[in-house]
Amino acid sequence: MHQRVCKIFKNFPNSDSTANNPDDGSNSELLSPQRQSLVPPSITPNIDKVETPLPGLKLPETAKQWAEANAYFHSQRANLPNVNNIDNFTNSLQSLIYDYFASNYGTLETKTISSVYQNKSINKLKKELKQLKVLGRNNHNYDLQTKALSKKIRLKLSAVKAQKCRKNSDITNRLQQKLWPTCITVNHQIEQAMMLIKYISPSCT
Repeated sequence: MHQRVCKIFKNFPNSDSTANNPDDGSNSELLSPQRQSLVPPSITPNIDKVETPLPGLKLPETAKQWAEANAYFHSQRANLPNVNNIDNFTNSLQSLIYDYFASNYGTLETKTISSVYQNKSINKLKKELKQLKVLGRNNHNYDLQTKALSKKIRLKLSAVKAQKCRKNSDITNRLQQKLWPTCITVNHQIEQAMMLIKYISPSCT
């Protein structure tokens, strides 16, 4: 190892000779890449790079599966970059975790997410959304699933509101077209409801 390092340093240009011969063409050629590397990255931003959200993950369901995942992450710890570069270390760790769950348990597509929440009540969906927001505070892998669930809740609320409006509008139209028959029908429905209440709870008067 020591011999390899020595050979590498021997191949580097002599800094003293570079300082004493500033007009040497060969030295200027060697320095030009270094000067280019010193240009701040903010001057040439990568505009074309657009981050897209990753699909949601299917997670383990048993304690044994979680233990296997934890053991795998510990076994890969030596392959992670140095923690001194915290950004590089964090990105590598997140990729390691995401790739493991994606390859072993799969991902959730948008259609799958929609079908999972199709027959659930609004209150239950709100509870699950709250849990997803807690999980996604420091993990953007839940963003897609959170957005899909939020959209599903909004659609269900809009449907309930529209149904109430249609019901009220239907009675209004019936009253405008046939006032007395509609009043008789509504009054009959109220009487039936009152009889049902008295039957269920005789104490009610």
